[in-house]
This record gives sequence, C-alpha cells and structure tokens, in this order.
Amino acid sequence: MMTSERLALAFKMFDKDNSGMITPSEIRQVLSASESKIPNQIIDAVIKQVDQNGDGQISLEEFTSLMRNAIL
Repeated sequence: MMTSERLALAFKMFDKDNSGMITPSEIRQVLSASESKIPNQIIDAVIKQVDQNGDGQISLEEFTSLMRNAIL
C-alpha cells in the first residue's frame, strides 16, 4: 500500500541533502549503488517526464504523483 508516509520515506531515500527536492545527481548517487549502471540519458529522460514544473528536479508532490500513477 502506498501511504503518504511510505512515499515520503521513499522520497527521503533519494533526497540525500534534505532539500525537499530530488536532483539528477541524487538519483545517480542512489542508483549507482546497484550493480547495474543506468545511463545518464535514461535518468535525464525520467526526470524530464516526472518534472511537471520544469525546474530540473523532482519535488515530493511530483514523486508522489509518479508513484501513485505507476501502481494504477
């Protein structure tokens, strides 16, 4: 179940500097911990698709919208 609290915790896993925004570099940092290397172009495309206001970052609201739409 995707509760608001769980989504906020997931968001904080990416928001390394606690700025309230997820930057491309924070996504790369989290994803680089995995065995598979995700190309920068893929990360940039995901951010562009999720970033509703065009500021180049993902807010909690944008993240929540993405996650809720992904499970529908």
